[in-house]
Amino acid sequence: MRNLNIEKTLTIKKVNTQQLRQKILDLAIRGQLVPQDGKDEPASVLLEKIRAEKQILIEQKKIKKDKKSSYITCEKSPYRKYTEHFADGTTKDITEEIPFSIPENWAWCRLGEISSKITDGSHNPPPNRYSGIPMLSATNIFDDKINYDTSSRWVLEEEWEFENKRTEIEIDDVLLTIVGTIGRTAVVKIR
Repeated sequence: MRNLNIEKTLTIKKVNTQQLRQKILDLAIRGQLVPQDGKDEPASVLLEKIRAEKQILIEQKKIKKDKKSSYITCEKSPYRKYTEHFADGTTKDITEEIPFSIPENWAWCRLGEISSKITDGSHNPPPNRYSGIPMLSATNIFDDKINYDTSSRWVLEEEWEFENKRTEIEIDDVLLTIVGTIGRTAVVKIR
């Protein structure tokens, strides 16, 4: 009976730890975890610098211009009105899409605005060769890390080179799973 109580207590503590982690994450993304300093540079200024840097990379032909790119602005009076500005010159009121309020010097943005390239993995991967080069998949992403030791698919070098042309994974890239357990992330530290 005592072992059952210990197991029950451990289960409750695990659930409470998960709930605490979720609450901390929720407070962090809303800007409520730490005090906000009005003297901090507004996020809108940083986003403008990122847009300028991306434009330079486009002109240098290091990245391609995204015809679907956009950025979000916020009018603050008399209430917060959010507008998305598209590359073709059109705009859209997205105020209703904004999920919650954020601190005054923060800004909403689309992932594409702060990324140089967004792509997904292979839709038709080569068959497993059981030897050769390990090919990453969603199963390799766990606990914010990439486990290179558990590849479920091995491919020939020429197959890997063909698949890698689309994604071109580099150090410091962020990987995000969109199949299996959706939303797992990891930063690439080795190539």
